[in-house]
Amino acid sequence: MSSRFTINPTPNSPLIEFDPEIGELIILGQSHPEDPQEFYKDLVDIVEEYCQNPKLHTKVIVHLEYMNTGTSRVIYNVFRKLETIVDDKREVEVHWRYEYDDEDMQDAGQIFSELTKLKFKLIGTN
Repeated sequence: MSSRFTINPTPNSPLIEFDPEIGELIILGQSHPEDPQEFYKDLVDIVEEYCQNPKLHTKVIVHLEYMNTGTSRVIYNVFRKLETIVDDKREVEVHWRYEYDDEDMQDAGQIFSELTKLKFKLIGTN
């Protein structure tokens, strides 16, 4: 398995940190890159690789202030890939963080939780 994977944030894209050694993925910030498929390609590839030999517990922390539709599709695809490792022994827990007054991001987390069999915690912050 690869070592820690990091993409530094820009005004249009989030901080992404994935540590396969501990099974933790963090996505923080704004996400409206011009080409989300291209921007997230390396993350999607490393998640696919991780799914070949995952940890018993995988934690995903998402705290996006904004995401465009393309980002939403890519994140859903990442969640779908992580769903493939959920079984009797393995779990994936998503901490979906949103600002208390941001109904759009709260709703997005709720929708993802309903569309996947991942364990979601919707966490309002200020």
